[in-house]
Amino acid sequence: VTEPFIEWSPGCLLGKEVCLDRLEARAVDVSLLTPASDGTGPTTISLPDVNLPVALRIGSVDIGPLTLNGDAIWDRFRFGASGSGSDWSVSRLSIQREALELDASGRLQTRGDWPLDLMVEARLPPPEGDEWLLDLNLTGSATKLRVRGNSQGYLNASVSGRTEPLKPALPARLRVQTESFK
Repeated sequence: VTEPFIEWSPGCLLGKEVCLDRLEARAVDVSLLTPASDGTGPTTISLPDVNLPVALRIGSVDIGPLTLNGDAIWDRFRFGASGSGSDWSVSRLSIQREALELDASGRLQTRGDWPLDLMVEARLPPPEGDEWLLDLNLTGSATKLRVRGNSQGYLNASVSGRTEPLKPALPARLRVQTESFK
């Protein structure tokens, strides 16, 4: 971790709340030993129930480039949220990687199949032209996700579909309606 910085408010503990005001790092480089393969192939990811006994307020997380075993994961990550028990309000989730930018906000519960309702804006590098924007609403749960929204710029279209993002084969169905395609 390069240039870590943490700022928190210990006084919040008196109100049964942990307040992380700022967490910053200029860069993070993680090296993991690769486990031996057992030959079973990928498996479905299961989510734990997370029910915190105190409230948590995360004001600002700003982390520069993250590499995992030498591979770039992101160029910049920013995050802000608050919650207690298993109910969370995400005020900001922002990830940048090269020309891709993703911003999200909304609600999440960290129990069961992790119900969620998130607004997502993605800026993608278009194959041609100046821009490509996706405005999406993600609903349902982390295990069975519904997607609805619009694409603008390179592809002007409405988008709807569903996926099961934690399954290894990433089963998905997507419907794109457009009057023209470049």
